[in-house]
Amino acid sequence: MKKINKVYLARGLVILIFFVAFYVLNTMTLLVADDYSYAYSFKTGERIESIKDILLSQQAHYYSMNGRSVVHFLAQFFLLLGKPIFNVINTFAFMGLCLLICYLSFGSLKKIRFSWFVISYVGLWIMTPAYGDSYLWLTGAANYLYGILLASLYLIPFRKVSTNTSESPKKTNIPKEILFSVLFLIAGVIAGWTNENIGPAVCGMVVLFLILYKFSHISWKPWMFTGLAGNIIGSLFMLLSPAQSKRAESLGGFGDLKTWLRRAVTITYDALNYLLPVIVLWVVFFVIFCYQNQELKWKEKLIKAGPSIILLCGTIASAYAMMITPYFPERAWSGIIVLALISTGMMFAIVQIDTTVLKRILLSISITAFCFFCLTYGEAFLDVRSVSRQAHQRVDYIMSEKEKGNLDVTLSPISRKSKFDAYPEEGDLTYDVSHWRNNQIAQYYGLNSVNRK
Repeated sequence: MKKINKVYLARGLVILIFFVAFYVLNTMTLLVADDYSYAYSFKTGERIESIKDILLSQQAHYYSMNGRSVVHFLAQFFLLLGKPIFNVINTFAFMGLCLLICYLSFGSLKKIRFSWFVISYVGLWIMTPAYGDSYLWLTGAANYLYGILLASLYLIPFRKVSTNTSESPKKTNIPKEILFSVLFLIAGVIAGWTNENIGPAVCGMVVLFLILYKFSHISWKPWMFTGLAGNIIGSLFMLLSPAQSKRAESLGGFGDLKTWLRRAVTITYDALNYLLPVIVLWVVFFVIFCYQNQELKWKEKLIKAGPSIILLCGTIASAYAMMITPYFPERAWSGIIVLALISTGMMFAIVQIDTTVLKRILLSISITAFCFFCLTYGEAFLDVRSVSRQAHQRVDYIMSEKEKGNLDVTLSPISRKSKFDAYPEEGDLTYDVSHWRNNQIAQYYGLNSVNRK
């Protein structure tokens, strides 16, 4: 009993350290770039003060900026709540994402292996190329953290069904089926309307799950098809928004076949750079799985490993879908990395960890990962704190100048020190006083103009 208590105590301590570590970085990350713009309505130009303002703002945003209405609604909602409240919600959301990676990996809370939770948390820490942009920056988190969180939540029922390979016939509850089908249509629209690469990838994964059910002799349900219909509708709403094509053209257009092939080469290079650790783990687990199930036929192996392969296909699709887009920011890799971790976790879940040797290896990997996180966190903390101090000093300077009656201020740009900062490498200000980066800060603080020192 004492040994069990010590194990749970140690796990609770690790979770607490992870929680506090993320929260501290989030509190030190102030408003950046688009945060200033999204604090105002795209329809009226006035400060957002209600949910109604956000809805009207997103209506105008859909026609003027881009089609990611769902996640940008969240961005403006978080700005309405305020940064301190967002910091708390966002920390729970990130921890929830790590738990969701494990839940989808194992298909049940009871089956989750704590070692994979540690590996997932540290995996995101290591592999996410723009950690600050994707998870700490308010608008960036709304787009990428909450985008993949919504898509992953939507996949839960598909994952649950895939674990019920010995499904027994049940009496159909028609009212319940109708209600769930309607709700899943709405959930499908939201999941498909998240990001340009994740939304369409979800559509593809749902189709593959339906094929897997057919081979596994699992009955199709109406909600699966209403959900898929919702995915398609949501993705089309996003991709066909009037602002989407304008935005693509302003960034260089969709390109031709030659351009796509060139972008594919770049994506492959980046994928190896960002995903190599998890790719290696997936291959190792797959080899162990095949060795442990030599008596099974290839069809049976594919059915058993089906969910993992489907998420792997989703990972690949969400990466290479960016071939047709002129702009592939590093922060857009965050959702791809999450899908890769889920796929690897699913493969890990079907490996039999009965031997003492394998258990010790997994324990060693998770302990090493935790120690690596602790060693690298200090440097990340110092980088983010340094940038945070600059941001606080800037706000103090702006306020002092306003008290003097000076509404035309000159500021030093704030630049990124590491991937844990949310600022651009070139700095967040330009020498053009009329540039949107300068204007949005001027508007937010009630200035006439902001110039770069």
